[in-house]
Amino acid sequence: SVGGVFLALPPLTQNEMILRCLSYSNINLLFLEKPLAHTPEASEKLFDYLIRSRKLFRIGYIFRYTFWGEQLLSKFEITNEISSLSLNWTFLAHHFRYDLDNWKRFNKTGGGVIRFYGIHIIALLSEIGYGDVLLSEVSGSSFDESEKWIAIFSGMDLPPFKVCVDSKSIQNRFNIEYTSSDITPKARTLVNITEPFEFLAENERLDTNQRVEVLSKHCKSFDEDGINEYEWYSDTIHLWKKIENKSKYIAKY
Repeated sequence: SVGGVFLALPPLTQNEMILRCLSYSNINLLFLEKPLAHTPEASEKLFDYLIRSRKLFRIGYIFRYTFWGEQLLSKFEITNEISSLSLNWTFLAHHFRYDLDNWKRFNKTGGGVIRFYGIHIIALLSEIGYGDVLLSEVSGSSFDESEKWIAIFSGMDLPPFKVCVDSKSIQNRFNIEYTSSDITPKARTLVNITEPFEFLAENERLDTNQRVEVLSKHCKSFDEDGINEYEWYSDTIHLWKKIENKSKYIAKY
């Protein structure tokens, strides 16, 4: 009989399928897509069902397993040496490139710049300890078709972290910088690549997509001692909800 399930579905469909999986006593392990559901409120409710089911599960927040994600997490062991951080991620989303009206394009179906792309960053910042958002602005041709997101995050004893994600840009760029707390502070580059799952140029395994290695680490997370994933998932949903409540829409046209 089936003991585990991998779901790779749109949020609305995943919501329905998770509820079906929870009804089967033989299924005790689930790998789930992000976002968990199409809104933070729906995700909260579904997360509660998952916890009460006592089944083991993982959500696809995989930026923590990239080489730069691991570097960023380790940087916070020396937070007193950092005064601010910024992350810039620009690319042309597939649905904009080919003008597709699929679920990834629209906020109401769990897509858009925050719910489909930004959720990865929200999860990573939540794990680091960022629990509040000072500013969140979304722009695009309409609120439902959000293209660009700018936000500033704060956390207890943590430097401010500015995020900019532009999913309708002609430039492919993924860059993280931090400013040191020296007497003469200057911006330092943590990573500067074209997309989040790219290897560093000096990496010997350039013929391997880092996404494969990242997903492998994600699948092995059940066997490793580490963070309390369920507490982290809950914090991520709460931070996502704060962002959505604070977000202001700025018309692009």
